[in-house]
Amino acid sequence: MPSKASRLAAFVAKDTRVPLLFAGIAYWLIGFSLSYVLGLKTDLGAVGIWIGLSIGKAVYAALLVLRL
Repeated sequence: MPSKASRLAAFVAKDTRVPLLFAGIAYWLIGFSLSYVLGLKTDLGAVGIWIGLSIGKAVYAALLVLRL
């Protein structure tokens, strides 16, 4: 009987579609859009770009945690 760790490793190795979808949503739709708005349409400049990218990263992490 396979151990729990080996079953989890097999699941993780095959699990690529949903994390890729989450990354596309978090980074491109949310992070990139916010970076554009905050960095170029407001007075925040480079700080706004970093804020937008950080929010995208946080959304990606939250989606992955909620999925578990």
